[in-house]
Amino acid sequence: MKYNNIRYDEESFRIKVEPDKVSRIDAIDDFSEVFHEDIEIKYFIDGSSTLHIGGESLVTQPEDIVVINPYEFHSTVNYAEEKGRYHLLMISLDFFDGMGEGFLDLRYLFTKERARLETLVRDGRIARTIKDIVLEMTEMREGYQRAVTALVLELFVLLLRDFKAPTPAIMPSDKSIRYYEIVYPAIRLIRQDCGAEHSIDELAEACGVSKCHFCRIFKQSTSMSAVEYRNGYRLEIAGVLLRSTSKSISEIAAQCGFEDAAYFSRCYKKKYGHSPNKDRAILSK
Repeated sequence: MKYNNIRYDEESFRIKVEPDKVSRIDAIDDFSEVFHEDIEIKYFIDGSSTLHIGGESLVTQPEDIVVINPYEFHSTVNYAEEKGRYHLLMISLDFFDGMGEGFLDLRYLFTKERARLETLVRDGRIARTIKDIVLEMTEMREGYQRAVTALVLELFVLLLRDFKAPTPAIMPSDKSIRYYEIVYPAIRLIRQDCGAEHSIDELAEACGVSKCHFCRIFKQSTSMSAVEYRNGYRLEIAGVLLRSTSKSISEIAAQCGFEDAAYFSRCYKKKYGHSPNKDRAILSK
């Protein structure tokens, strides 16, 4: 996992558009989770992608709009033939700065008021607005910046009006956000091989801090202990593998660090409310 510092072509016009991107990775070792303060929006054109956002897995379909809120951990989790083609929008929280009255203060909304948008959006008008933004940014005709500014304002008005998510009971503090960068080497170790047994001492050493300090800031930045995080992540990855590969439940359990398949099944049911067999059945449909 890493913090992505998004670079914009123009500091005075902080939006980046990448049309027709294709998401695909081929192995569990290719997981790469990132976070950033910018708002990321993906409009899926065709195909399918499995995304891991804020601790939840989401399988997209054409015309889905996926919104990744500021400081939300996310990664693409795809296997073999699975491909999703999408338009990508990266929008800075400072996009409307200096534009005067009538424009939104995105930084205030998302960092002070702690506004959140729903992850999955299905709305024809919002989809058309995104496609218009992509077209303007691609063609760059005379006056395109004014057109894009108006369209981005429309986009956020529509999202905030109809797709504003409830504010979580526990939101990360500004200090917690700073701690992400300190603890991410440990989380990276956990995610590089979720079946490995890394001790707390090893994880703290990877972050360059004492064991006591590591335990404190890890919990403050993730709302759970390192052990709880590792076990929860193992079960999340197991769920993805159950739904997207033909490996047996025993093989998946072992790959995710569970020596006993029966114990894995009990843990899985406790977390998700159903057995691994239910998610395995999705693959056979």
